[in-house]
Amino acid sequence: MRVLGVAPALVLIFAVAALADVSVEFMLRYTSWAAGGATYAGLMGDAFGRAGAAVLNVFIAFTTTGTLVVYLIIIGDVMSGSVGGGDEHAGVLQELFGAQWWAGRQFVLLLTAVFVLLPLVLRRRVGEFTVNTISVAPYILVGYFNIGFGITKLI
Repeated sequence: MRVLGVAPALVLIFAVAALADVSVEFMLRYTSWAAGGATYAGLMGDAFGRAGAAVLNVFIAFTTTGTLVVYLIIIGDVMSGSVGGGDEHAGVLQELFGAQWWAGRQFVLLLTAVFVLLPLVLRRRVGEFTVNTISVAPYILVGYFNIGFGITKLI
């Protein structure tokens, strides 16, 4: 591999995945299912009480919001480019189609929010996502696009 850091990054990703798997297995093995521990919220309620679970949910909401903002910044930079700070580059849409009104950062982020993020928000439970659900199609397409893009950049 010609790209520096790909192999260590893959090792770290697999290590974090293994640690997450083991920690979830420990949590589920040593908690009582009868006391409401069948869900993550129930498990946290057992561990920290009602007030602790509420505080934990607030922190999860803050973390999720921050992650969403970071992802939107990355999507905006990659798709429509970045201007300012001395590092100017055209985005993927501007490189392919030139300077168009629909290749601007605001329009790209609006489309991303409506067609990618909104289907996530409309689902009550994560378990409702199945391969047959129409709202999963954008995620599958984005996944295949990222895999293909990554492979072409490595070659």
